[in-house]
Amino acid sequence: MLTALLTAALQAASPSAPPPASDESIVVTGERPMTRGDIRHHLVEIGRTEQGQLARFATPICPAVVGMPGPYVDVIVERLRETASGVGLKVADRPCVSNVTLIVVPDGAQFVDAVRSTLIFSGLDPWEVRRVKRERPASAWNRIQAVNEHFQAAGSGGSIRVYGTSLFKQPIQQVILEAFVLIDEKAVVGKSLVQLADYLAMRTLAETKPPREGGDATILSLFDPNAAAPPSQATALDHAYLGGLYASEALRTSGQQRSRITTLIGRTLSPSAETDDRAE
Repeated sequence: MLTALLTAALQAASPSAPPPASDESIVVTGERPMTRGDIRHHLVEIGRTEQGQLARFATPICPAVVGMPGPYVDVIVERLRETASGVGLKVADRPCVSNVTLIVVPDGAQFVDAVRSTLIFSGLDPWEVRRVKRERPASAWNRIQAVNEHFQAAGSGGSIRVYGTSLFKQPIQQVILEAFVLIDEKAVVGKSLVQLADYLAMRTLAETKPPREGGDATILSLFDPNAAAPPSQATALDHAYLGGLYASEALRTSGQQRSRITTLIGRTLSPSAETDDRAE
């Protein structure tokens, strides 16, 4: 239903986005070892928190793309489904109701003005909608809900039932219900379908933001005008971040979650980071 709504909103736009670059020239390059301090800094730099926790999906994902030709859509959707499965997320059987959506439009700011009163921004604070409009040429937002350990949300009284307390666990967790990425049409020119799919994964499967310093450490720098050479695909660090997020405990504070993710990334990428962890 939401995908149909978005498609209708795009009828006045051009029929298809310009073709992204070919994926044939992808080159995988090595990355220098990272210390535990490097990893922690990176997690703070790219991660966004919700009520003191790192939000994530708890239900199978179903990707959709609006505003691009069918063959492009198929490549992006398949790539995202593979990425999600690879980091431990369940993927919905087809057909399914989309909960991860890439929207490509001629003008993102005008699109936000046109649909700001629709379900696409349901539950978002006004300042979040303004942020989405302001962050061009690419922005992202999530619909997030607090639930207890049994994934029960607040009742009619506005409170969440808590079944037990613990010194080590939080009584609630933040789950992503839906996630969206909005990209201006002209910004996809020169980007490969793999880059777009991996950017979509990093902006939707976790609540993230592009790093201020840009660089080639993460696909989140894809639309940074100051990044001389953004990665040709999600980096090993990107995959390790998503894998660490979904392997860590959800009923934790963001600090506890980041500490666990740092350890998992260290084990995956950097022996020196793992050595630092054992020394603590």
